[in-house]
This record gives sequence, C-alpha cells and structure tokens, in this order.
Amino acid sequence: FSEISLGDDHQNPTRLTCFEWQGSRHWWQGNVRSAQLENGYWAVNVVQAGNYQITLRRWPAELNASITAAIAGGKAIKAVQAKLRIGTIEAIQPIATGARAVTFPVRLEEGKTRLQTWFIDEAGESRGAFYLEAKRLD
Repeated sequence: FSEISLGDDHQNPTRLTCFEWQGSRHWWQGNVRSAQLENGYWAVNVVQAGNYQITLRRWPAELNASITAAIAGGKAIKAVQAKLRIGTIEAIQPIATGARAVTFPVRLEEGKTRLQTWFIDEAGESRGAFYLEAKRLD
C-alpha cells in the first residue's frame, strides 16, 4: 500500500474515509449505514511537521448529521467518547449531545505513521470514525 499524505500544500485539508482503511474489509456503504463494529487504520505520511486539527465524523460533513444519529436507512449509535491515535499520540474526548464531529488539536512530526480512530459507547464497544479530516494549521 501507499501512505496518504497529510499536511501537503496541494491538499490541505486531507479528507479520509473508512474505504482507505488498512486491516479492514470495510468497503461497502451499507456497513457504514448499519454502524458495523469495524475498524482499521490509515497509513499516512505527515509531509510537514506542525499543528493540525483532526476531525472525526460518523457521517460525511455534507449530511450535517450527528455522530449518534440514524440517517435514512441507517442505524443510530450510542457513542459517548471519541479516541484518536496517530503515531505516539493518543487522545480521548467526550462526544457532546448532538455533536456532528469531534476535533482533536495535535502537534505532528514529519514522517510515516498509522492513524486510527474510535467511537466508543458506554459498554465499551467501538467502531472507527468512518470519515476524517486532517488540516495543517501552520
């Protein structure tokens, strides 16, 4: 596989979906709608060190739907926490009621690494964030 570039001047922000996950067979939109307990990681290359915002979503931003909502033909989830791991950085944030996304401010160093996300419910079950945006700020 080839790493996906983050922080490149020619594509900032970079938008990722679960269809680029490594280690997962999560390629069908029906799995996203039905909220399958699936996860994988993105192989990424941070091309410029700096401050980034990494935004996790369950649904595409264009739908303007909350993380926990069911859209037409979809299933609601009871996620209460969002988790991000990129390289040696690991962070967890609560998911506010009605939140459409959770954004993590991070300082990234240049180089190849793995990026993985989780939406976690009260029972500890999780699935990855199906949509993600990584934006270099400086």
